Amino acid sequence: MIRTILLLLLATVLACKEQPTNQQIEVIDLKVTIASLNNQLVAAAKARDFTQVDKLYLNDAILLAEYNPLIAGKEDIEKYYAEIFKRQEVTDYQKETTELFDFGATILEIGDFKKSFSNTQQQEGKYFNVWQQSASGSLKLKSEAFGYYHPIDSPASLR
Repeated sequence: MIRTILLLLLATVLACKEQPTNQQIEVIDLKVTIASLNNQLVAAAKARDFTQVDKLYLNDAILLAEYNPLIAGKEDIEKYYAEIFKRQEVTDYQKETTELFDFGATILEIGDFKKSFSNTQQQEGKYFNVWQQSASGSLKLKSEAFGYYHPIDSPASLR
């Protein structure tokens, strides 16, 4: 009898458990999508190959990288990364999204990063990405910014 009552109680509790709403599912899907896009950015940095992520940037995207003036346009962003990739041999790169703000067609992503290199000091800092939903529904980088939690020994190497 007690076993039957416990099973009924368990069944009742499980039946009352809150099911995820469409909005909660959309947030989970957005987090998965952003994580996938960040994995592509990390892979491109490790491979030192901007062409792997060229399609992720809008033509009028902007980049604000610490120790640099504003870099405007995908073409100039590609030049920046081509130069940085020549200088940095990334051995490990971790990005962790800490906050997402969904404004409909625009998503603000804030996170922390850590990069290790075979030829220079480790870098840790914060990044901000603004993703814009394209007509096809995919997300494209509209704006990218990052800075460091610590002084860089040779900031000229980042310009």
